Amino acid sequence: MSQFFLYLGLVFVAIGILIIILFAVGKSGEGKAEVGVGGFIGFIPFGFATSKSTLYVAISLSIVCLAIFLVLSR
Repeated sequence: MSQFFLYLGLVFVAIGILIIILFAVGKSGEGKAEVGVGGFIGFIPFGFATSKSTLYVAISLSIVCLAIFLVLSR
């Protein structure tokens, strides 16, 4: 079962890198880029972002990942 999650994680990383490359090549010079990072220190969520909406998405994804981790660890 742990091998499955390892391969699933690698597939998600590869898809993410592919999406970033496709958008970087396809939209050269157009639009703006927004960046957001979220995580946890202990049980306290934190996030950094270039806009408020991106911050909400980053923290929401962090909370969803924490919930998935807690469900799968039981």
